Amino acid sequence: MSRSLIVLIILGVLAWGVFHAVGSYYGGAQLAPSLRRAAVVLGFTVAFLGFWLLMLRNRTNRLRDDAEARPSSSRDARP
Repeated sequence: MSRSLIVLIILGVLAWGVFHAVGSYYGGAQLAPSLRRAAVVLGFTVAFLGFWLLMLRNRTNRLRDDAEARPSSSRDARP
């Protein structure tokens, strides 16, 4: 995937989390505004994004290490 697409998806997920955090802050007609509810929603969104970015970084490192470990002759050979 291209880096710009990943950044766009991350920004979209973050905007989605902020939207739901604002909605949970106001809580509808029956509930009083609560910063704690909004913090929980936003916290889980940020935790999800952090975990996802960590997995993307690990994947990139693993692919780079695999490419470096292969001998150059096997990279150039045709099947």
